[in-house]
Amino acid sequence: MAFVPIPDPSGVPRLLATELADNITLAPGQLFGRSQGLWLLSGNDIAQGSNDSEVILGNMGNDTIFGGGGNDRLLGGKENDWLYGEDGNDLLRGDLGDDVLFGGAGNDTLRGGKGNDYLLGGDGDDFLVGDLGVDTLEGGAGFDSLVLRTDQANFDVNQVDRIVYNDAEDFIGLTGGLTFFDLIFDDSLNITGGA
Repeated sequence: MAFVPIPDPSGVPRLLATELADNITLAPGQLFGRSQGLWLLSGNDIAQGSNDSEVILGNMGNDTIFGGGGNDRLLGGKENDWLYGEDGNDLLRGDLGDDVLFGGAGNDTLRGGKGNDYLLGGDGDDFLVGDLGVDTLEGGAGFDSLVLRTDQANFDVNQVDRIVYNDAEDFIGLTGGLTFFDLIFDDSLNITGGA
């Protein structure tokens, strides 16, 4: 049975789920005037957004969140979450845990956060950042940017990200002192870049 979230009694402009495993389907306009969006709590929740642009935060629990239409912000929170942006230009952030993020249609931004994450941009020109952990980044269709990060001064090349890309369309960026000389490729690749 679907649960109808309630307004936060403290006055914060958001709707709250329960501590149980909730199944929530948002109606169009349900988050109007609630800039903090829908907050799931500690259960293993399922939330389905409407065609509006919405904010949905997973918090605790292994949550599954669908953005629906609109330009959504889906935040996994703690634990291992599955985020689906679906239609629109969405922001998906895994935060903590080993998360799976699917951008869907639109020009999406996906950030893995901490943990070993899988990011798939889908259709559109997407921006994917693995952040910390051993991540897999796959741009999908469109002109995508895939960014590898490490904040470690010494890192093991066996403990860094894996990328799947279309070299005719996608861009690979490196941060945290990584250079293209630190990368190992399965296939031959033409790389251009400055010093």
